[in-house]
Amino acid sequence: TFADALTGLNQCGINGAVVFNINAGTYSNQLILGEVFGSSAANTITFKAANNDSTSVIMNYNASTSTDNWIIKLNGGDDYIFKNLCFAPANSSYSNAIVFANAATNNEISGCLFNGNSGTSNDLASVRIEDITSVNNRIIGNRFNSGSMSVMCKGISTTSLLCNITVKNNILNNF
Repeated sequence: TFADALTGLNQCGINGAVVFNINAGTYSNQLILGEVFGSSAANTITFKAANNDSTSVIMNYNASTSTDNWIIKLNGGDDYIFKNLCFAPANSSYSNAIVFANAATNNEISGCLFNGNSGTSNDLASVRIEDITSVNNRIIGNRFNSGSMSVMCKGISTTSLLCNITVKNNILNNF
């Protein structure tokens, strides 16, 4: 289970790159990912569809307020990779799929499918980065379907901006 994987990471750390191959299915979990001892640019932690089909592993969660509005929250988590997963938030008012917070650094989202909910609220952004200390993150080669925005990057003022965020080769539909 995801709980077992996170417990192992948090209690033991890692000493090399780790890949979690996720079997096809729908997973209704909310995950908070923090720092893991031993992770680095070379020792990454990857969560990916076992069959590499971004429609086969569906991650969802039914958030009820803006305070629990995420499927995955990178809460200071570094060196994570999410590959070929589908994110489909279950609530039409609160549907952030991935949130970067508290200096989440050197993470990558690639080849994923985001099925968002239409509207105009920041609470509907598929990927949300509002922490100016979350740097060196990459959002590459994903497909975003609907939502208020695909990727929301927001500094805290005109002088405190987000830095080193790569968003490229993504496909946006119905925005």
